[in-house]
Amino acid sequence: MLNLMKHIVISYRDFLTSRLKHGFEPGNIVDENKKILGKHKGIPFYTIGQREGLNIACGYPVFVQSLDPRTNTITVTRREGLMRSTFTITDAVYPSGMIAKRTLLDVRIRHQSPASPAWVTPISETTAEIEFKKPRFAITPGQSAVFYRRETVVGGGIINEVCA
Repeated sequence: MLNLMKHIVISYRDFLTSRLKHGFEPGNIVDENKKILGKHKGIPFYTIGQREGLNIACGYPVFVQSLDPRTNTITVTRREGLMRSTFTITDAVYPSGMIAKRTLLDVRIRHQSPASPAWVTPISETTAEIEFKKPRFAITPGQSAVFYRRETVVGGGIINEVCA
């Protein structure tokens, strides 16, 4: 007989709260013009592109655009404000060998999102620039980008800087 453990699912907010000795410092949620729209419960509880849980009313949907730990401020914007095409990656890996030149591949920036056509240009052995053919929503530093040729993984890395 297999001994199966029950999986307990908790939110990452509950996980962070249960593991940290000190609470999180609330701060301001501002728009792109620095107008204060509300308060947040602590920067670790939010991620770029997040819409849920902001508890602010603007008359239109807003999404987290940036997190500034220095000022403890979250900036929000309309969806269009998070559409970008170009970013760089670090810690690049290429399972079958590094690509030698600018190559059109399918790139996925989220586990749940579809891969989209993008030009992948190696900068060094561990860095590359990625340029989507069409802008994508909420490209987020710290997340993984994975490149495919059909179903085969060609490479990937950590999103470092979002450019345009």
